[in-house]
Amino acid sequence: MDLIPLRNNLFHDVRLAEVIDKIYTRLQELKLVDKKYIGDAEFILYLMNMIEHLVSKKDGIDKKELLLSIYKNHYGANTADILLIEKIIEFLHKNKSVKKVSYYKIFKTSLKEWFVKK
Repeated sequence: MDLIPLRNNLFHDVRLAEVIDKIYTRLQELKLVDKKYIGDAEFILYLMNMIEHLVSKKDGIDKKELLLSIYKNHYGANTADILLIEKIIEFLHKNKSVKKVSYYKIFKTSLKEWFVKK
């Protein structure tokens, strides 16, 4: 069934579900699923960097809305929390804190980890 490509809204919805699943799986691995991280700027920055790496422009996913939906669905954030998170997001963007790691650095680190395993 992989021969039949997904298009438009189906592709968008599947890609969104994949990104959310990857993010939540990583947070569970790191044991960062506690509600105490709702207003933590460092945690929000970590999520923003993860989203920056997982979502490309061609996916058509709004990164801010994705972050807010993760907070609403997985952490049960209320409207006051969402307003605080939006202000933190704006602050981090204004200060250019969100950085995408280069593919060279990712490759170098992956190769290093692979050699350490062997």
